[in-house]
Order: sequence, then structure tokens, then C-alpha cells
Amino acid sequence: MLYFEVAGNMRVFIYAILSISISVVSLFVDWGSDSYTWFQRSGAFVVLAGAILSYRSIFRMGVSGVGGAPHNGISIGKVVGSFEDPENGRNMIEVERFQEDIAYERQILIDQIAGYLGALLAIVGTVICGYGDLLAKI
Repeated sequence: MLYFEVAGNMRVFIYAILSISISVVSLFVDWGSDSYTWFQRSGAFVVLAGAILSYRSIFRMGVSGVGGAPHNGISIGKVVGSFEDPENGRNMIEVERFQEDIAYERQILIDQIAGYLGALLAIVGTVICGYGDLLAKI
């Protein structure tokens, strides 16, 4: 189970690194030529990776993932003990959170990171698509 969770989390970064790598390789292929068409076309892969990352919560949750996964601010757990705080004298409780709740919140965080990274990749890819061929004129 842990392997699939780590693999799923790493997939976000693999999409980003792969799309940027394609652009870097195509930039080296076009280096010194009169046109940077391969570099310009590689921007489409960057935009595609950005779109995939931006829609991660929808791919994961379906229609209910629109706008990100809902988080109602409530954590589910069980009370395992209580104690008195020596600093201020308050009674405190000790709560043990359920693993499902922790995993759900982790997925929400990954959805947010993927959304921000996807938006950034979409912007960078659009700039590469639109203006990548102008590198030959510099």
C-alpha cells in the first residue's frame, strides 16, 4: 500500500520533470539553427502536463473533485487520554487520528500542489508555444 501511495505522489513531479525535460532536449536539438520549431512545439507537452496536473482532483474524485477535494476542517479521531497543561493549567485531551483521515488530507495537499504546479506549467508552456521560435531572432 505504501508503494502505491509514494508512486502516486511522485507521479505529480514526474509529469512536471518529463515535460520540462522534453522542452530542454528540444532546445538543444534546435540550438544554433535558424528556427526553433521543435522547442516551440515542445511547449504543447508542457501545457498538456499542466492540464493533467491541474485536473488531478477531478481525475481522482470525478465530478465531486471540481474545485478541489472538499475539506470541512473536521478531523476524525478518538480520544486516547487527557492531562493538565503545566504552563497554563488547562485540561487538554490527547487525540489519535485515523489513518484514513490522514491519507485523505494528504491527497488534498497533493491536489493543491498539483494544481499550482499545473497552472505554472500551463503558463510556461503557453509562452514557449507562442514565443519559442523567436529565440532564433535573438
